Amino acid sequence: MHGNLSSGLHWWWDRGIFLKQYDNYFKYLSNFLTGVNYQNFEYKYKSWKSFPLIKYMRIENFYMVRKNKEWAMGWVHNATYRWRNFYNSSPCIRSVVDNQSLNYTCIAEDGTLLEPSSSDNYSDHTDYYGNNVSNIVNKPIKIKGLKGAWGWKKHWYRIDFYQTQNVSPSNMFSYSLTQHTNISGTLKPAITLKSPSPDYAYKVTYLGKYHNNPNARIAQDSLLQSIDTLDVDTIKKVSNRRNKPVVSDSQEVSYPFMQLESVSVFPNPSYGFVTVKALEPIQTITVYSLQGKILYTMRPFASTVQLSLQTLPPGPYLMAILVQNHYYFKKLIIE
Repeated sequence: MHGNLSSGLHWWWDRGIFLKQYDNYFKYLSNFLTGVNYQNFEYKYKSWKSFPLIKYMRIENFYMVRKNKEWAMGWVHNATYRWRNFYNSSPCIRSVVDNQSLNYTCIAEDGTLLEPSSSDNYSDHTDYYGNNVSNIVNKPIKIKGLKGAWGWKKHWYRIDFYQTQNVSPSNMFSYSLTQHTNISGTLKPAITLKSPSPDYAYKVTYLGKYHNNPNARIAQDSLLQSIDTLDVDTIKKVSNRRNKPVVSDSQEVSYPFMQLESVSVFPNPSYGFVTVKALEPIQTITVYSLQGKILYTMRPFASTVQLSLQTLPPGPYLMAILVQNHYYFKKLIIE
């Protein structure tokens, strides 16, 4: 928070961010951070020198953006802990909390200059995990430094949220949303409460430049040869009919051209029992409705996954499959 990534993380672990036992938080985040090449990132630090900003701050957002502006990762935490954790060691903070105002200029333990003001009111510096959750629900965080564009096409990104408290590494994933940046290249996702606490981590993946949400682009009920080509090496049609290769747009696909794609979905069309196969372990599989609503999400961490989607009504769906931090979009037809 004060300078580079190293000093920012030191502050994050050791001072006003956590209620207690900050090492427990790292236990969950260590899995989130594994395998990231930090040399390709720029740390978007903030130096909190503005006292008016600090005194009303409930959320702290640390994040890094890859230099090509196509990937980012970050952490969001409860900034109200700052006031309580400094209470015993900082006379400045103790005066603020006890008197709900500051009558003199002093320097807090983190080096921030605290200045008095007749308009100071610290009565709302309480833990938003309790009764004050509603005060921050509609407050978005800002992720800057991404691609921005003029015109009718926008740069779209997928934001995956991860729980960072009291969960096993395999259950960190919480949910996802898709959003486009503004002209300056900034995302503004709302604060999420879809985790055991509002503290969470997130990863941002670039989807491309489109007019509308790319996760809702299902224009027809048929498969497209260019988009929905399939691996037919081990396909079994889930029906009483004779097993045969799946075809696209009702046209037979010749065997000499068939090879394993990076990601394959079969059988397709199906009656709800679907196999997803990739060359590398699959990180997430998400099924969207025609309107872009998330209907099904899982994090298998396996290269071959069998899904049971027979509860979904017949029709077209879109599958977003994340492999090695790259999304593959497949149209799925359920008969």
